[in-house]
Amino acid sequence: MEEAKTVKAPEHLVQAKKATKFKLPDTYLIIIGLMVFAAILTYIIPAGVYDMKVDPATGKKVVDAATFHYIKSSPTSLLQFLLSFSRGLIKRNVIILNVLLICGCFHVVSETKGLAHFFGYMIDRLHDKALLIIPVIMAIFGFLGSTGALVNSTIAFITIGLVIASQLGMDRVFAVAVIYLSTSAGYGSSFMSIYSVQLAQQIADIPVLSGTEFRIVVSIIIVAVSIVYTMLYCFRVRKDPTKSVLWGTTAWGFDDVDMNAQFNATLSIRDIIICILTFGSFGLFVYGALKYKWGQDMMTAMMVFTAIVGGKVGGMTFTEIAKHYVEGARKVLYGVMLIGFANSISLILQDGKIIHTIIHAVSIPLSHMSGAMAGIVMFWFNLIFNFLVPSATGQAAIVMPIMTPLADVVGLTRQVAVLAYQYGDGLSNTIFPVSSSLVASLAIAGVPFDRWLKFQLPLFTIWTVICSVAIGIAVVTGYH
Repeated sequence: MEEAKTVKAPEHLVQAKKATKFKLPDTYLIIIGLMVFAAILTYIIPAGVYDMKVDPATGKKVVDAATFHYIKSSPTSLLQFLLSFSRGLIKRNVIILNVLLICGCFHVVSETKGLAHFFGYMIDRLHDKALLIIPVIMAIFGFLGSTGALVNSTIAFITIGLVIASQLGMDRVFAVAVIYLSTSAGYGSSFMSIYSVQLAQQIADIPVLSGTEFRIVVSIIIVAVSIVYTMLYCFRVRKDPTKSVLWGTTAWGFDDVDMNAQFNATLSIRDIIICILTFGSFGLFVYGALKYKWGQDMMTAMMVFTAIVGGKVGGMTFTEIAKHYVEGARKVLYGVMLIGFANSISLILQDGKIIHTIIHAVSIPLSHMSGAMAGIVMFWFNLIFNFLVPSATGQAAIVMPIMTPLADVVGLTRQVAVLAYQYGDGLSNTIFPVSSSLVASLAIAGVPFDRWLKFQLPLFTIWTVICSVAIGIAVVTGYH
């Protein structure tokens, strides 16, 4: 275990890596650049809309696929562009506030050192077998993601991933992969999520949760591949730290964690109580999310309780608890601002009335394709369209009323149309900066977006191939 933490790369390797390193602009500049690009598109692409109707199966407003028509253009003005920054923040105010509260509270718990002592104690006892717990943890989060119990709320668990990564001598990207990536792999290939699968099936007018067996098989494959990919990265970095995508950056290491002290720590009664309190709160939340549809507000309430009680058990005064809370919230301020700015991109496109025009343009060539190719292209389109509408429910309301009749026209089952939407909606959230859960997770972990992209793009490509093959198989076998 200690070798992974003390290995130093030869100087010539460090210099070579620095010489070949390509550095992207700051994430804020990337987001603003995308906002400018979206605003320019409102001057180029004609405005158009589909009429909306109430779907009798769901009671929700959805697009009427036969009613597309062009309307007067409404390109983004300079004032509208400037206002989009604050509007994006206001639109995402709930998740922004929840992230600040949850991360501030969890920082209090982390400062008690109870969780660090627990993981340090377990890893020290397991020695070389410590890595065996990572696939188990990822499988659990993958399942919770697949059920839909954990989606945006996964951000509350990122700090646990940081503790595990620090104890294993790994980097912050590994911490995000263990928690966020495994959850996203499960959610993106979900077999039952009410936010994507069930809603899409209702709009497509097919039995809810039909075709579950096929989805379970694909989900297991996606999650398993993600675990293998993460573990291979882990072995590679532990053997040679210069292989880390964070090597040579300020994000490398855990300056706020006393690794040696925690790694050799023994468990006290206080530590055990804090662990029971923390994991008990998470366990209760997962149970409530599954049974009572609890949201992030309940997660926030539990973390406030855990922070106050855990802080007192850990020997803190109320003044110290408040101090650590503010410190934790301050650490994620950079990221939560990005959440609002990223949402501004969608607002610009919506205000410019060009999202439906893009949908309509893509639907025309799709209607002339046949068989597996049409299904795969539908999936690829949804991958890209998810950048414009990252909300699963929002994308379903726009896309499924169009994909459903398209599937009928080209001879595909409606179940295939649901697959194309579902896989396109969930998996690309791991690479698009418009995903609030991704941006928040990276902010909490302190991982630059460009470094995450370098780690995640190869896996995302593998996911895309797997889902393309799965859709092809579904078409050939008449999956319904």
